[in-house]
Amino acid sequence: MIKLFVTDIDGCLAEPYDCSGRPYPYVEAMTQALDLTTPVLFEAGGGRFDPVAAQTTWSPKLTDEMEAKLNTVQQWFLRECVPGTSMSLDHAKHTQTGVVSPEIDEIRALCPRTEQFVAENAPGLHVFST
Repeated sequence: MIKLFVTDIDGCLAEPYDCSGRPYPYVEAMTQALDLTTPVLFEAGGGRFDPVAAQTTWSPKLTDEMEAKLNTVQQWFLRECVPGTSMSLDHAKHTQTGVVSPEIDEIRALCPRTEQFVAENAPGLHVFST
C-alpha cells in the first residue's frame, strides 16, 4: 500500500519546500486528471485540497496580518517592478505573491530588491525564487 506519493509534475517543486508551488486551480486540475483521492498540498504548503471531501483549507499561519503583508508586496510588484518589463503578477496565488517572466535575468535581478523590500516593509515573509 502506498502511504505517500510525491511527484514533480512540471518542475515546480522547489527548495525550501517539498510540495508544489503551484496555485490551487492548477493542483486541483492535476488531482482530477490523476484521479487522486488523497489530500494534496499547494502553494508551498499554504493550502491543502481534499479531493474526496471537495474541501480546501488554508494554513493557520495565513493570518490577516500575513495577508496584509502579502498585499503590500503584491502592490509593490505592480507599482515598482512590473511596469516596463516582461514580468507579470502570478495572479492565481492566495498564500504567496510573486511575479513570472520568460526572462530569467529579470527575475534574478529582482530577487535582491525584493529581499530588501520585504525586510523593510513585510518582515516575516520568506523570499525565494524557482
